[in-house]
Amino acid sequence: HAYDRNNDPLLINPTLPSWMNFSASDSGLWEFYGSAGVGETGSHVIEIMIVDTSGLQSNAKTLINIKPNLGGGSSSNDALPNGWDEQWIGTYAISNNGWCYHTVWHWVWLQPSNNMSDLWFLTEVGNWYWTNSENWDAENQSGYLYSATKKSWIYCRKDVGEQTISYDYTEKVWEKFK
Repeated sequence: HAYDRNNDPLLINPTLPSWMNFSASDSGLWEFYGSAGVGETGSHVIEIMIVDTSGLQSNAKTLINIKPNLGGGSSSNDALPNGWDEQWIGTYAISNNGWCYHTVWHWVWLQPSNNMSDLWFLTEVGNWYWTNSENWDAENQSGYLYSATKKSWIYCRKDVGEQTISYDYTEKVWEKFK
C-alpha cells in the first residue's frame, strides 16, 4: 500500500522479474502478479522505489521463492523443517538458485509438465529422468524412472545408509543412482 501524507502524486518504480507485472488501484493499493515460466524456480529479488513530487524517496526490497508447480497444494506436514515440501514426488527443498534437494534423487533440477502429474528432472551429473505420479511411490521412496541417457527404464530406491541405488533393466545390474 503506497500513500503520501500530503497527497502528493507518487512515482513508483519497481524492479521485477521479467514475468511479473503490477497495477495500482485508486485507493493506493498496488498488486503484483505474474506467472513464472519453466526454469524460473528459485529466488527472485523485487525492489521498489517510491518518490513523491517533493523528492522524498522510500526504497523496499524483498525476496520471493518460486517452487515448481507439481499440482495440488503443498504439504501441511508441520514436522518438516522450514523450506521443505512434500508432493507426489516426495520430500524436497528448493534452493535460491532453483535446484532442489530431493531426499532420494539428491540435487536435481525439476522440470514439471503442464499437466503437473509428470516431470523431467536433471541430476547434478547431467542425467535426465522422467517419471509421473503413477510410477513414483513417494511413501516408499522408490519407483520407476525413464532414463533419457540410457533410453530405458530403471527402478530407483533408497538403500542402506541413505544411498540411492537403481536397477538397470537393460544391463540387469544394481548401481549407484546418478
